Amino acid sequence: MARFSQNFTLTDIFNNKKLKDKLPLINYKEKELENGKISRRTNAKTVNRMVFDTATSSARPFYKPIRTTRSGDTMIIGGELVGDHDEAVDAVYNALQAKKSILIWTANNADMIRYALKEAEKNKRTYGINSKLYLRVQSMQEIEGMTKPQIQALMTDIMENIMYGDDFPKTQKKFKVEEMMNTQARTAKEYTLTYPQRQLRWRFKVGDV
Repeated sequence: MARFSQNFTLTDIFNNKKLKDKLPLINYKEKELENGKISRRTNAKTVNRMVFDTATSSARPFYKPIRTTRSGDTMIIGGELVGDHDEAVDAVYNALQAKKSILIWTANNADMIRYALKEAEKNKRTYGINSKLYLRVQSMQEIEGMTKPQIQALMTDIMENIMYGDDFPKTQKKFKVEEMMNTQARTAKEYTLTYPQRQLRWRFKVGDV
């Protein structure tokens, strides 16, 4: 198993447009206001937006011009059909299947990642703390070339940093990570680790002891 090292922050990874087809981009930006305060904003795509954009781009070669309408969770694709309808349906389906992993990660984790990223950037500006993650990757090129299982393993490592690392206490509190895990431990029929036990196990795993 590759050793863990600290090369990248959340911003390095989730603001990298080269990874847009592999990870949910957060697009963090800072702006200094006239009163001297700092505005911290993110512009992450929602699951709906990712589905709509993917469906539109994959269907576009089959319609000239393509027309799409959206209403809530419903999207209608139409226009003058210039290709085979069944092929158009298959193209949309296959494109969405290819994005399945990133859609799941966005639905389950994007909010926590976004909050953690903002917390880390605030700590960097306020206290000079550069919150680098414990990961088993050495370069961005390595992430760019990852397969889906490798991306899933990377995302697990990132989320464990957020849930157990010392640099994200506000995020852990907001999303009630410790409370959730301790409740699981109390109610589990079989032995389940409490939050402090899981945190300690993670520290040993990444070498943070």
